[in-house]
Amino acid sequence: MSAVEVREPCESEIAALAEVLAPGVALEQVTQRWLESRQGYREMLVALVDGEPVGTVSVGGVGHVLPNSLRLFALDVGPAFRRMGVGTRLIRAVEGKAREAGLARVNLEVEMENVEAIRLYESLGY
Repeated sequence: MSAVEVREPCESEIAALAEVLAPGVALEQVTQRWLESRQGYREMLVALVDGEPVGTVSVGGVGHVLPNSLRLFALDVGPAFRRMGVGTRLIRAVEGKAREAGLARVNLEVEMENVEAIRLYESLGY
């Protein structure tokens, strides 16, 4: 697999991102995340492989913020790109943002039933 680039998404990438994340994440959900990022409610990042969106994560937001930490939530990687380092790269990008902001830690949210995500987070020391 090529190197994974992480950055803010462009509006033109939203439909392609939703297609890659399907069936677990609908176009409406990805669009809502993007709109909320434009409105300042969250920062949305996208992971790209060969210029194509393959995953996303959200940072910040208005809820569940702990002192001296950056909130990580809504981490999704397309099924065809899982177990290839994309999720790790997205998490590392969030950790970098926390360091740049002078924050001591990352606070993450995950559903208890999401065993794959929990395994990933635990493998990274969470």
